[in-house]
Amino acid sequence: MTTSRANDTALHARQRPNLVRFLAMIAMTAVATTTCGGDPTRSFPALTRVVVPVPLRAGSPVSVHGFGLAGATLRLEGGSDPVAIELSLTAVGADGVEVAGGTVPADVGWTEGRVVDRACLAEAGALAPCLPVATSWTREVPAVAVLWGGGKVQFGDPITLASDGLLLPGEGTVTLQSVPTSGGAVSEPCVATTDLQTGRSVARVEAVPAWLGLTPGARSLRLRLVQTTVTESRVGPWSEPVAVEVVAAQLTADVHGELRRGWLAPLTVHGVPSGGWQVRLTGTWQADGKEPATWTDTAARLLDGQTWAGQPAVWWGSPWFLNQIQPLLGATSSTATLQGEARLVVRSGQDSWWGPAVPVLWPVRPTVQVIEVELGDAFAVGLGRLGLGNHVAEVRQRVIARLTGHFAGLSVVVAAQRPAGAVEVLQLAVLDRDPNGFDLLGSDNSVGKDVGNTTLDERLTGYGAAAAVAGQTAYGGVFLNGLFLFSAQLHPGEGQATDQFDAIFGPWSPRLGGTPAPLGQVPELAVETAARLIAHTAAHEIGHALGLPAGTDAYHHPGDHPGWIMDEGTARPFAERAGLPGAAPVVWGPVDDAYLQAILPP
Repeated sequence: MTTSRANDTALHARQRPNLVRFLAMIAMTAVATTTCGGDPTRSFPALTRVVVPVPLRAGSPVSVHGFGLAGATLRLEGGSDPVAIELSLTAVGADGVEVAGGTVPADVGWTEGRVVDRACLAEAGALAPCLPVATSWTREVPAVAVLWGGGKVQFGDPITLASDGLLLPGEGTVTLQSVPTSGGAVSEPCVATTDLQTGRSVARVEAVPAWLGLTPGARSLRLRLVQTTVTESRVGPWSEPVAVEVVAAQLTADVHGELRRGWLAPLTVHGVPSGGWQVRLTGTWQADGKEPATWTDTAARLLDGQTWAGQPAVWWGSPWFLNQIQPLLGATSSTATLQGEARLVVRSGQDSWWGPAVPVLWPVRPTVQVIEVELGDAFAVGLGRLGLGNHVAEVRQRVIARLTGHFAGLSVVVAAQRPAGAVEVLQLAVLDRDPNGFDLLGSDNSVGKDVGNTTLDERLTGYGAAAAVAGQTAYGGVFLNGLFLFSAQLHPGEGQATDQFDAIFGPWSPRLGGTPAPLGQVPELAVETAARLIAHTAAHEIGHALGLPAGTDAYHHPGDHPGWIMDEGTARPFAERAGLPGAAPVVWGPVDDAYLQAILPP
């Protein structure tokens, strides 16, 4: 296969790459479930179920189950002048029952209190069988009572503020208005949703700085709701004053912690909103062999707060660390110490609140590159083709061990699941076949050669849109189906095909006429060979992502260097990859080993 960067045979190609919660409101529904003589198995339109709100208003939604609903019209009747509702088909069940929906139009001229007692499906100028319903017409937007009793609140806490409202989906919007003692009214939108089957409408709003204010402490609020439908608005009454105590957000530091690029900082944050907060670090840096350096008072010391594993967190992102911290440490420093303080900063618009200073005394450790190898269902499928489907656990364990061995002596952690606290992680997937459709043995779909390992979180897995735009293979990883290109039985005459592959996997692989190895009988040679092939290929792809091969703009070392991991695919025969007797051992070339030692020192 030829790519824009390298010609590497079909065995391998280098290819880089609410607000809402909700306010409580009640809506009742009328549900009709009889057919009134209609036979749902007949071909003509029929109704089996109609769901309408109680009461009914302009903009109210209607749900219909039945047959022949596509493009049909539902008529709501109760005296003269029925209301016509155009239906749109939304689903068809396995039993053929259709589901359609529509909305009561805005120009209905009915008077307040008009009774609606049946729903009929219009059919070619006539009426199909009808279903009974029980609701009434209203123009009134019901009052909504604020039920919140105040109390202690942290930023981001969900608060149920109102109930007994009857707004339904499609009818309009709900807005919360609050008046703190210190200023004028502040509006905060809420979103109401309704489950028509239960008739319950629920909406909540979060206690956010926009209407609570940033400063912790006691205050008094009055609250009211403004409801707007397609026809009119209604402003609810002000509540009685509500006593609120805004609890201060908190930042704590682990006195035994340490700092590493790409890992969580030893800080814990409580009571902050989903966004709009930062952590400010100040202090004196003492790097190995260097004079102390004081971090000057600039905005560059503010780390943006982020959410990690569902919790607020701070970590030393690669660009931030390399731009802000590395110059203080110097190019040759491997460790340093930060002695100073951390402060939490909560922001809303132009306002900000600064928490108290928290003392810190942390060592800054060298970068640890985490490599997360995905060995999931697709990996098991691929092993099944080799006849090793009953020995997935053994191969998985050996792949991790072999890959760990390739990076022995470096600041690298190889795992099937990322360690706690590791945020920036290089991910690599081992799949059953090449999603690119080229039957490659492996591909690195990260974009650009990351010389110096300036980013820690490349993805050699899944679809890489940037790689596709750059004209590269879009999917990265190791692809087990490509191993069969070594089979002389399946690919006679191919340059890399060998009888050695068939001798090792032939007794077990169904593709080669074998019988899968049973449970309790470990085919040692096949298991060990599969693990070596996978780990060797994975190391090659990871090497690309780390900026290898070193000392060249090319993506493989020219020529054949026995055993070198970053040689081109045609220079890496099966015996070498599999570690068979007499073959050169698999190693990093000297120039590559020196590069890895420099960017990931032990």
